[in-house]
Amino acid sequence: MRKIELDEFVTVYQFEPVEGRFLGLNITVIKNGDRYLFIDAGYERNMKELLTILNPLKCDMLIGTHFHPDHIYGNHELNNHKIVGSKHANTTLMMFDDLDDNQLVPSYVISEDETIEYGSNSIKISLNQGHSLCGTIITVNDKYMFIGDDLMYTNEGDSVIPYLANTKQTQLDALLRIQKELGNHIVIPAHGTIQYQTDEIEIDLTKKINYMNYLISGKESYAEFAKEFNIDFTGKGWHKFNLQRD
Repeated sequence: MRKIELDEFVTVYQFEPVEGRFLGLNITVIKNGDRYLFIDAGYERNMKELLTILNPLKCDMLIGTHFHPDHIYGNHELNNHKIVGSKHANTTLMMFDDLDDNQLVPSYVISEDETIEYGSNSIKISLNQGHSLCGTIITVNDKYMFIGDDLMYTNEGDSVIPYLANTKQTQLDALLRIQKELGNHIVIPAHGTIQYQTDEIEIDLTKKINYMNYLISGKESYAEFAKEFNIDFTGKGWHKFNLQRD
């Protein structure tokens, strides 16, 4: 586990991938005095490791970028905290047979753009259906942008191919919205390296938008795409899965 302190309030904890996988994951802590909230919770093993240095009784809230297992199962290690998530979270939880698990179901539902004040931190949560139906964009202090799995990277900074857990069009729309709202935000993905350079993020967004447009056009060959656009993503084995999405 690597600790990345962005400022006095925001710290990202980056976990290495398990053996045989190429994606690690990030859990972010936002402080309010001696209390804190999480953005995403990882798996149980990640949260257990993180709680060796944090006091679980001082956790007020968990905000989920989305409600896939690798982002919320760490909630099983916590108690008596508010869970904040999209109005579509229950639909996602149902897909994984998790809807009856009260430790995962949001107790505070986001139905439209909403801002939560947490101490001196201002946290805006917006629905952004892309990788997941229950996806969100979370901006903190108008400086940091959390984009869930709509942009993914390895811990070494390699750009990862989009993984479509929803539809091709929603993934494209989500990328276009991130591009529109990017500004000068520092981008914190749920997987992989923090993205500090706006121009580099723009380049990567364009690559992934080109990929989505390629899929939507009905073309299927990843090799031809890579040659045409001079792009080669990490995780390109997911391309076969992406072709099966609507």
